[in-house]
Amino acid sequence: VAFETIRDDPDGVIGLSRDLGVEAVIAPHTETQTRTPAEWAAFGAALAEAGKPLQDAGLAFGWHNHAFEFADLGGADKPLDLILQASDDLVLELDVAWAVVAGEDPLTWIEKYRDRLLAVHVKDRAPEGTAAEEDGWADVGQGVIDWAGLAKALKDTPVRHYIIEHDNPSDDRRFATRSIAALRGYLAGAGV
Repeated sequence: VAFETIRDDPDGVIGLSRDLGVEAVIAPHTETQTRTPAEWAAFGAALAEAGKPLQDAGLAFGWHNHAFEFADLGGADKPLDLILQASDDLVLELDVAWAVVAGEDPLTWIEKYRDRLLAVHVKDRAPEGTAAEEDGWADVGQGVIDWAGLAKALKDTPVRHYIIEHDNPSDDRRFATRSIAALRGYLAGAGV
């Protein structure tokens, strides 16, 4: 749910969540992707404040990353750190592939925020220079991301949702069929 909607209409978000049986609300994006460390920290504080009514209503609440949350800000903290530092109650829906696109090792982020992981976006990147018609994305298991290793790393985390995603599949059925089969295999192999 858009941050602005959560901030401006928390009762509406709570009502819709109850109507749909939703247990968690995730804010997925922000229009301003370039900020100073202080601005990222302020955004994190605003996000945490906006989520309080949802949390008070019993919903989990948190953030979904893209690549820009891993930007180098000239210090130890990345934007994702500054967002999550605002409140220990914020959960993370980690989009592993965007971390890879940003040049990050997703295992580092899984370990760093392992107790706050609620969901993981399971998607894959095609080998560099391929799949241009699909914007460089691949079906899960057909790309370069080590999902077998990631499934093992996620085994002992509180992740409840594995969300299979492809940002621009040329064949939805092919993507879904291959990706579901691959994820099932990875999770079974990890004992999840």
